Amino acid sequence: MTKSKKLVAFVIFPLLFLLLLILTLTTSEMEISQREGISHDAVDPNGHLHLTVDAEFDTIHIEATDQPRVHIAIEKRWTSKGLIFRPKPIKWIREMLKDLELTIEHDHSDDRLNAQIEARFNRGREHWQEGLEWLTVEVQVTVPRQYNITLETVSHRDIHIDN
Repeated sequence: MTKSKKLVAFVIFPLLFLLLLILTLTTSEMEISQREGISHDAVDPNGHLHLTVDAEFDTIHIEATDQPRVHIAIEKRWTSKGLIFRPKPIKWIREMLKDLELTIEHDHSDDRLNAQIEARFNRGREHWQEGLEWLTVEVQVTVPRQYNITLETVSHRDIHIDN
């Protein structure tokens, strides 16, 4: 084998393989999520939703539908870009998501739905401080198109209202 072939076989190919492996590990995304929610079907399409959100959510999405249905879903999600740079073990991440308690309380009459959403860490937010950077909590609210909504929040995060 000539010197140039040895260089290609023993240096360049292993370096290319290592580069490909590093790119795969750093660009892969890991996601762990949990979702819960409530639904009320056959609501008055001209009714009213009074939603109180007592938590610091990343985003609250409100969208309209032509169905006479109110649906509130909450998703807590841990997303890490790159498997090699994952800051915590999977067991720790699942424990954090489990510790974040989401509560949806609601009462419903013919034309009004009152709902309150709370999110609290049982061990306290400070206990999980290292992992908050990768945690996302989103609320998705779907209501009939003519529904009135009163929304109260304790945080100053984004609220998206479609149509």
